[in-house]
Amino acid sequence: VRAIHKAFPKDEFATWQNYQRFLPQVQVCAALVDKWNMKFHAAPCVLNQAGDYLYEGDQYTEAETLYKQALAIFKKSIGPQNRTYTTMCLYRLGNVYRAQSKYALAESFYQQALTAKNKVWIERDQLEIIILRKLANLYQAQSKYALAESFYQQTLTIAEKQGPKVLAN
Repeated sequence: VRAIHKAFPKDEFATWQNYQRFLPQVQVCAALVDKWNMKFHAAPCVLNQAGDYLYEGDQYTEAETLYKQALAIFKKSIGPQNRTYTTMCLYRLGNVYRAQSKYALAESFYQQALTAKNKVWIERDQLEIIILRKLANLYQAQSKYALAESFYQQTLTIAEKQGPKVLAN
């Protein structure tokens, strides 16, 4: 698991073939992590990385499985870094459900991410803007314009305090 974590491409410009060749090993890692109840940092990270790849490749069911497994491990861990990872897993699950038009689930996970964000000590405003904007987009896609506007307004309020670079993400 640690070897695959180190070897798995972290470069966002890596080719799909580089990611693809690691998927069989990641599947073995996922089984080992589950079987041996692995909780060391590399275990959920490799699952999360593979989930990102699968999500980008529109393989939502597979990404969901890995994100949920990673989330369960991150939730059991203590410390600011793991709280950040927990928040990001919740956010990514929201993205998976939104992509599948499972809006109620997406909303639930975005709301959980927003709540968890309050416990994260780094990049609080930037992370909050990302989550609020996703919720606003979600409500807009469902024609819930008043809710969407409310979340866009919250995004704008935070951005005005932080400056324009916060909105760049």
